[in-house]
Amino acid sequence: MPWGAVMAPSPRSHGYYQCDRQCRAAHGFHNRNISGRRRQHPAILGVFQFPTHKCDCFEHGAPIGDAPHVHRRTPVVTSAGAFNNAKPSDSDHWCRPFASPYVCVLGSEHARKPTTMTRGDFTTRPERDRGAVVLHCGKCGACSTMADVKVLWETQRVATAETTRCSTAFALSNMAGFRKQSLADLRQCLAEAGLGFSDDGEAWAQPAGMPTCMDCWVDNILSDTVLCAGHCWKRLLFPDGSGTAALNYTTDACLQCDELSSQPDFVRCAGATQRSVGITGDIARGPNEACGLGACAGKDADCFDSAPLRHNATSTTSGPAGWPWMCNAALVAFFLFVLQGTMLDD
Repeated sequence: MPWGAVMAPSPRSHGYYQCDRQCRAAHGFHNRNISGRRRQHPAILGVFQFPTHKCDCFEHGAPIGDAPHVHRRTPVVTSAGAFNNAKPSDSDHWCRPFASPYVCVLGSEHARKPTTMTRGDFTTRPERDRGAVVLHCGKCGACSTMADVKVLWETQRVATAETTRCSTAFALSNMAGFRKQSLADLRQCLAEAGLGFSDDGEAWAQPAGMPTCMDCWVDNILSDTVLCAGHCWKRLLFPDGSGTAALNYTTDACLQCDELSSQPDFVRCAGATQRSVGITGDIARGPNEACGLGACAGKDADCFDSAPLRHNATSTTSGPAGWPWMCNAALVAFFLFVLQGTMLDD
């Protein structure tokens, strides 16, 4: 966000919809009818305005309160760095400390849609004997469908590399201010890379106003763009995770920033993630982080017999071809990024 801007209402898209996400977290997490707008200080000389640390929140356009622009608490410090915007994890979902008492079940006689149960209830109720299966650990979410789990399975070796490529093209185009990509472009890039998550709300009994699985993934990318730019700038210049080796979470500040700052909300939104369904994925992590009850737990090649794993999937239409161009653009865009104050300024 520019340090000073001519007085005008701030569009929701300014700041990568950060206020939308913060307002939903404060006033109704899954309610996509809630939006937010960055609050501005009073105009200086009637011309210039500067952003505050608050978001004004709305539902169907009507004010419902406010929310902080970013989550602040005592920084979480690891060997890879200090993370000022780390969010607390929700133990109802499969994120740290990876000990949720809930499971998401498919095939329950009580519901056609995915159903959240406690582990104890699932083991003692008739559902288990009638073909119901645990899809993943933690409460159900927008990605709790077999179709989305299949996408997770197929892309387990390239998901990080492909989301990095798509998010980089999106962020650079918007930071540099030319050939700006839209959210539709970002969604198309993910879909063409094999990350074609559902966009119809299939996981919900009443999908109106609820997030889709693709919404959760896009929100996570936008959140990282805002909260993790300072930790991820090297990834713009030296992308890795191409499917040849697992990324090392313990030494990667970008991965840790995503885990601590964005993943708590992502897992709450999605429900089904690589780790919650039992997939180890393309990031080297602790031995107990993949759910041992998930649909793909312990399966090396047969979670979906007809679904070959993708290797180094690429798209040719989502952005400029070739990393040399990207590297040069990253240097310029990151410089503009700092000058324009698009990094967090509170």
